[in-house]
Amino acid sequence: MPILILIVCFSFSSIFAEELYASIRFSNGTLWEGEIQLPVSFRIYEGKRLHAIPSKEIQEIEFSIEKKEMLQGFFFPEPGKPAQEKRGSFYPVLHLKASLAFWNGEKKQGHLYTAVLYLTREQKTEKLVLFYKMRGKEGEKFTDFVYPEKISIRKGKPDTSLAPEIRIRKEFFDSQICIISRQNLIRFSPESYRENFSIPMEHHQEGFFLAIQKQNQIFIEWPQKKEKKVILLVQDAIPLVQDFFDAKKLLDAWQSDENTIYSLMLLQRKAQTTLNSAKKYPWRLEIWRWKYDIEENRIMLAARQYFFRGILSDKEEPPDIHQQGSTTEKSFKEES
Repeated sequence: MPILILIVCFSFSSIFAEELYASIRFSNGTLWEGEIQLPVSFRIYEGKRLHAIPSKEIQEIEFSIEKKEMLQGFFFPEPGKPAQEKRGSFYPVLHLKASLAFWNGEKKQGHLYTAVLYLTREQKTEKLVLFYKMRGKEGEKFTDFVYPEKISIRKGKPDTSLAPEIRIRKEFFDSQICIISRQNLIRFSPESYRENFSIPMEHHQEGFFLAIQKQNQIFIEWPQKKEKKVILLVQDAIPLVQDFFDAKKLLDAWQSDENTIYSLMLLQRKAQTTLNSAKKYPWRLEIWRWKYDIEENRIMLAARQYFFRGILSDKEEPPDIHQQGSTTEKSFKEES
């Protein structure tokens, strides 16, 4: 798997008046959150022009795939002559386009010059290198690449105060709880004291999805609205999403506003895997967020996150999924 590691020397700014925090969402659904250190400036090619942009002006960096290509190595059999001969297997190359959003509302797109960031989370500092071109190894596929899709920066420490306690319905005592925030698809498991739990206020205010796993069943709070047009739109787009999972079941879809659609997905790997054990077929229950282009009536996958996951043997089935209005004494479902 291509790894984002490269030794680059940058000077980091210590002149920011306040601490910076960030959430970094990767293409495989992984999310990092914590205090971030940025270089003094980022350099981006816009056409043929190179711009140097102070880091303190940037609120968000988003990457999208600009081009994919499969290449093959070559060599010159006769020194001094231009004739080439191919050798080795093909390898994937991914070209990424960067979109920068500034605090003043402006945006800029182009190819981001190599930059390195440091993010501290859970008392551990992670190093992340950003660049616009990634090369895989021979025999790898595009689905093997993992790159940061979105980096959201915020000024000052996030609000970690807790909202009032929520009471779980009696039948869900002693179960595993998972919550995913709507805005950034941040996944976390709240602390539970048998029947009560609390979550950070910032996630409570922005809204979230709640799922509870009890043995081989998963109960998820989901808007009780059947939108056939939205479901058909998502069904047509699912085949365009290529990843490790070869069986993708759409459980439901919901349009939260004119530009945003959420879909509930059960993913399974049914083809052969490299796991050498009785349990070797992964599954995931995920939520996907889509951007909806009203004028063209098409959607594009913008982000994804998982609720629960596991690995099955060839005779096992994933948990049963139950969608319902509320798993608590007060529903988190938005009122329509």
